[in-house]
Amino acid sequence: MSDVLGFIGLGSMGSGMARRLAVDEPGMYVHDINTAAASKFSNLAKGILHSPIEMGDTANIVFLCMPDLKAGEDVVLGEKGLVHGRRVKVIVDLSTTGSRFAEKLGEAASKYGITYLASPVSGGLAGAAAGTLAVMCSGPEEQYKQVLPYLERLSKRVFYLGEKPGSAQTMKLINNILSSIGLVAACQAFVFGTKAGLDPDLMLEVLNSGTGRNSATWGKFPLAILPRTFDHGSKTSITAKDVELCLAEADALGVDMSIAKASQKVWQSIIDQGAADEDNTVLIKYLEKPAGVIVEGKAARDRRQASR
Repeated sequence: MSDVLGFIGLGSMGSGMARRLAVDEPGMYVHDINTAAASKFSNLAKGILHSPIEMGDTANIVFLCMPDLKAGEDVVLGEKGLVHGRRVKVIVDLSTTGSRFAEKLGEAASKYGITYLASPVSGGLAGAAAGTLAVMCSGPEEQYKQVLPYLERLSKRVFYLGEKPGSAQTMKLINNILSSIGLVAACQAFVFGTKAGLDPDLMLEVLNSGTGRNSATWGKFPLAILPRTFDHGSKTSITAKDVELCLAEADALGVDMSIAKASQKVWQSIIDQGAADEDNTVLIKYLEKPAGVIVEGKAARDRRQASR
């Protein structure tokens, strides 16, 4: 039987990945509760379906990219969830869920004769669109090999973490906690440096030439923070959710994560101030205000002065 692909969850990350998967045979069906998001695939997908169960009746391999755990559980196990479909055999979850949730869905799906593969990704909106994500996958190896050609449309960097669905999720949480801590540290450092009279553009050049560089200085600062566009692609609420998932799993294992806990307080603080639905790069604005500075690059300064 030739594969029929499906994709559920066409948000900012999901839509980029879905486009990569839909461009070649065997083609793909899509579904999203946001009909406007789904309609953007009318000329690309084989069809737009109206529910997860309809997807489960149509496709044998279904990819998911869900915004939170409740949405993921509803899509897979809900009254009209994927597991009630008659054709689906493999679910590939590209969401970040944490290992315990992945193990739960894997066990539940297996009762319906369905294999659940946890396959979280890293690389942001640009990576999703360009096919340069880092893809982590875990679950039964036979089904992993079956879906590998499709995962390679998302990236040539696909890492198999073993048979347990939760293993890939643990790896993703480790990636995300380092990324989120790095962003907090970089934003605090740039506010400090700007307050001390250093030029932000020059700071960025020095840091990226030395040992202080991280994913924030390589990507978020030049692309979204110094230009003051704040559009790197990940909501603050999603970042905070991933931090909380990581801390919960570390606490269950008895592992000290004091630095991560300190970063969690920073994220929760700006969420309490209304940043939940903003891009996580707005963090720096909330740190600038009490310091009385603005961290901006030359291009942003010139634009601001020209608008006066």
